[in-house]
Amino acid sequence: MEILSGAYTRDLQRDLFPFNKVRKGQDLFLEHARECTRHGIHLFAHAPTGLGKTAVSIAAALEHTLQSEGTLFFLTARQSQHAAAIETAKMIHDREEIRVVDVIAQEDMCLAKREKRLQCKNNDACFFSKEIPKEIVDRILTRPLHVQELIRLCLKEGVCPYFAATHAMAGSNLVVCDYNHFFAFNSRPILDKIGKKISESVIIIDEGHNLPRRIVENHTGMLTMHSIQRALNSKSLRKFREDIDILRIAFLKVLSAHSDKERVNTKELDDMLITNACTDTEGLAREISEELEPYELLKHQNLIDFLSMWHRFGNSSIRYVDRSSKSIIVRLIDPSLISRPIFDSAHCVIVMSGTLYPPDMFADLLGVEKRCACRRYPSPFPTNNRLILSIPQVSSKYIMRSQTTYSAMAKIIMDISDVVQGNVLCFFTSYDFLNEVRSRIGPMKARRHILIERKGYTKSQKEAMIIELKRSRHCLLLATIGGSFSEGVDFKDNIISCVIIAGFPMNPPSIENDAIKQRFEKKIGKRRAELYFDIYPAISKVLQAAGRAIRSENDRAVIALLDQRYSDHNIKSAFPNDFQIMNSQDPIKAIHDFFRVEEC
Repeated sequence: MEILSGAYTRDLQRDLFPFNKVRKGQDLFLEHARECTRHGIHLFAHAPTGLGKTAVSIAAALEHTLQSEGTLFFLTARQSQHAAAIETAKMIHDREEIRVVDVIAQEDMCLAKREKRLQCKNNDACFFSKEIPKEIVDRILTRPLHVQELIRLCLKEGVCPYFAATHAMAGSNLVVCDYNHFFAFNSRPILDKIGKKISESVIIIDEGHNLPRRIVENHTGMLTMHSIQRALNSKSLRKFREDIDILRIAFLKVLSAHSDKERVNTKELDDMLITNACTDTEGLAREISEELEPYELLKHQNLIDFLSMWHRFGNSSIRYVDRSSKSIIVRLIDPSLISRPIFDSAHCVIVMSGTLYPPDMFADLLGVEKRCACRRYPSPFPTNNRLILSIPQVSSKYIMRSQTTYSAMAKIIMDISDVVQGNVLCFFTSYDFLNEVRSRIGPMKARRHILIERKGYTKSQKEAMIIELKRSRHCLLLATIGGSFSEGVDFKDNIISCVIIAGFPMNPPSIENDAIKQRFEKKIGKRRAELYFDIYPAISKVLQAAGRAIRSENDRAVIALLDQRYSDHNIKSAFPNDFQIMNSQDPIKAIHDFFRVEEC
């Protein structure tokens, strides 16, 4: 991997950084981002909260693409993350005129959706025109619009927002969109739709630690009796009824022959189809796709995707039976097969996150070996504003769980809560673990208002909990480390004074994790594979959760790590250098003293 030199010289023809002053720490990231976009080097950046990742990356990239007449694509994992990019674009627009389009999934932009169905994809007439007048495109590009502003504009003009956005992209400098526009299975690349060249494009991947997992999820297929039966009952597929019935027989045979999570060979579906229908799974998928009208394709997309994936990626996928869902699963285990061609073709890709740690691991997972720089940037916030304590008296290890463990964990949580001034946010490694500990907090007569994140909570229910945290400032919120409160929620104004992480959140054993670890052991060795797929993913979750408390340079908080493994040298040394875990003979006193200093 290429390393950026310490010296930096550049004739800066444009300075689009949207603030008057570049903060300490931010300056180095901005320097590296400018150098990478200029020279066509991919940058993997571990950039903690407060570094201004969005402003730095967009400004640096636009400085290059406006000069080279290329296009900048800002990719996010969630729709909620679009807002920061568009607000940054608006500030840059005040310095120099730029043309920006914010686009989300077509179904989420649809103004005529009925019962979660798009009329245009169900062969229904739609009131909103797909013929987009030039003046509408010009209005969209006049100033940066949030996607909801774009949708309101199109509603007034009677045109389809998605098609209007797509038309406008062709003349844009910056497109804000989802990962799926580049990394979805069998999707038509966004660049083809709008006539752009990837070789002239800069791509920013926000919250990039999510990308390997998203690629795997996008390339996972499931075959169920429901999808087979739906195809058998379809009038549009009656010419394939015999072939699909052969697939049904093969499916039932595989289910009966294998135990839960047992691996399946591709021949177990293909052989019966080849013998009796003169085609294999991929051939059947292709024939069905060619037969169906676009509005019919949606109904059978899951079946078609599964058949297309079945042996598409060879040994880079695993196939197994899942008895809980009575299905056969095919799942990609090497995301680099999808990401490498994009990195090879693009002028520059910036992958950034507050938990892209270590960045070279993500470069390895995504198959980026050339034109690549990996950088770790320190937190810009004062180190004395954060106390990180390891409390080793308990553990979430499965073999150590008992009634005694749950009670001990509950007592420590309440002891910490008693000395914290402000709200406490406690993350657990699973809902089951949360419920066991919660049942033992009740009898202790907690003096705090206890809030609990439940499975299936709606966005409004979660927002109500945040409002309560702002109102009371004396709450204990119990949540899971994989839930929405650990990522994507911005707890502003220091409303969280303490984050407790109950346990070390290692992924439970799974057929997918074992398969990908074995695959990478051959490439990088057993020790590094263990770090990549056991230790670092857990550390990433800890960093993400710990970052909920301190969102500005004035915030102060305690991070309490409840598990003996945080005291293990191999695990402590795997954390970033600025995440200094302390051991204390009396952690409760240390926490009490931390808040006393604040009073003084």
